[in-house]
Amino acid sequence: EAAVAAYPQENLGGGRVVRRLDDLMRPGGVASRARLSREEVLAVVLYSGPMFLVYDSVLRSHPAHVYEAFKLGSNLFPTTLAVLMSALHKLARVTRPPPSLALPE
Repeated sequence: EAAVAAYPQENLGGGRVVRRLDDLMRPGGVASRARLSREEVLAVVLYSGPMFLVYDSVLRSHPAHVYEAFKLGSNLFPTTLAVLMSALHKLARVTRPPPSLALPE
């Protein structure tokens, strides 16, 4: 998964285009404004794409059979998920939801 996100830019179908990490980290972009590390950008790319089902299963412990398979293998991705949470906290500081998604005051 990391090789897909870190190197080539390609259209994966369904409207998803995976961009090179260097492109995602360009000066002035949201990753730059949030001061994300390469590892944080990669964690966000993986979570928002090819690893979503895996990471989400671990975070929610559901579906149970998927979670248990990773737990039995002693791989609940603690470092990757910690890096992902760090990235999300940083992104929350520099981004705002569009007005149509804003919560009422």
